[in-house]
Amino acid sequence: MGTLSLNILNNLKPAPSKSLMERNTKWIIGGLVLVIIVLSALLLHSMSQNTSTPSPNQPLRLLSGRVYAGLLTPKSFLILNYAPLRNELESYITAEHLNVSVYLVNLRDGASIGINERKGYSPASLNKVPVAILIMKKIEDGDLTLDTPVPIPNELRTDTFGTLYKINAKELPVHVLLEHMLKESDNTAFLILSKLADQKDAQLILSYFDYYSDDSVDNTKPGQETENGLVTPKSMYNVFSSLFLSTILTPEHSEYILRILTNTTFDIKKIAQLPDNVTVSQKFGEKYVNGEKNFHSCGIIYAHQMRLFYCIMTKDMKEEDAIKTIGGMTHAIYEYAIETRSILDELSQN
Repeated sequence: MGTLSLNILNNLKPAPSKSLMERNTKWIIGGLVLVIIVLSALLLHSMSQNTSTPSPNQPLRLLSGRVYAGLLTPKSFLILNYAPLRNELESYITAEHLNVSVYLVNLRDGASIGINERKGYSPASLNKVPVAILIMKKIEDGDLTLDTPVPIPNELRTDTFGTLYKINAKELPVHVLLEHMLKESDNTAFLILSKLADQKDAQLILSYFDYYSDDSVDNTKPGQETENGLVTPKSMYNVFSSLFLSTILTPEHSEYILRILTNTTFDIKKIAQLPDNVTVSQKFGEKYVNGEKNFHSCGIIYAHQMRLFYCIMTKDMKEEDAIKTIGGMTHAIYEYAIETRSILDELSQN
């Protein structure tokens, strides 16, 4: 008996070459392996359940995620029908014999109307928004910061548009150049920032936007030089929706550009007689040189819960007439949205 007991005790003792810590480590590793196996089995089971026919208590969730997240209210009667507005604008354009194109998109539901929205126009200063996006991308990549000082060479100073060419400073930070370029449409700032933009990124992003629209009825191809390429109201929607949805830049940097564009020298709110509680983030473009006559305004109207992209492009009109036309059409877009929203709100409450 004594010998047997001694043998049992000897068998229970750890091997001389292994420490207590090593044994504990072995048990911990074994336990982790077991946990991983169990979790993997549960995950596979869950995946197989999701691919099989759902039970009555397991909804498919085929609705927009915004509904489940509470961002869209059920039975909210979003504005889908803009046909009456299109008819009104089209009748005005035809009656006045205007060379004007319009594109409108409800950013909440995608409903849209277009009048010659695929017609190509000189971009004028609208191309300053893609340049701003390229500069912000360089900031995100760590190549620049908003405070990086940039030289102001005399050969890039131009009095064609803006006031930056007058300053005596030899260099300015990136954020000052961006603000001049977007608020005043300053061409000196545009030329300087364009030199900083990464050309590889430019080709990629412009193709992503279809900026020099391959969809244009004028058959303009992406990637052409700015002075030759044409843009369309529809291609400008791609640019602004990329900011609104933050598809290229971070939300912080997309918001930064849109905020600057709420305070441009072309005061569309005043021109269109919009209420103070309405915000408009827009870029204007004008080009009245060498016989060309172009004036455009494209942006997003923030009115109550509505988010409306609009783009109005004009050609061969006197500047004051173009501004008046753009203001009147923007006002008509706002009024139609407000009136229709009021009717639908009453309908949803009945």
